[in-house]
Amino acid sequence: MQSQTGSVAKSTLAGALGGLAGAFAMNQFQSAVSAVSAAIARQERDRKGESESAPEQLSRGDDATVRTAKAISSTLFHHELSDEEKKWAGPVVHYALGTLLGAVYGALAECSSVVEGGGGTAYGVAVWLTADEA
Repeated sequence: MQSQTGSVAKSTLAGALGGLAGAFAMNQFQSAVSAVSAAIARQERDRKGESESAPEQLSRGDDATVRTAKAISSTLFHHELSDEEKKWAGPVVHYALGTLLGAVYGALAECSSVVEGGGGTAYGVAVWLTADEA
């Protein structure tokens, strides 16, 4: 018979792998949506005979993962991220958060059936509300 600790560890690892896979899937989906949106915007500009304006050509601002990476870097390391560092720091934060949240879900699901209710829907909504919308 497997010990409770071993079972929690396996569930935590499974959750971490699931969170990593989910972060990858989310990243691929967002990349596809962004590409389609950019193509539609280009077609609309071409149809109107417009060129891309200067503000649109510039960075449209840092996304949440890059802002988080900047906050971590400046707070913990007293270092401002360069544009080159932002390119990899944002994805690192994205995948680390996905992996961590998956691991937490795996551990909680092993310890409490309440967390598993609705296939983890409540947990997913709570994560979305706090991590994405806040």
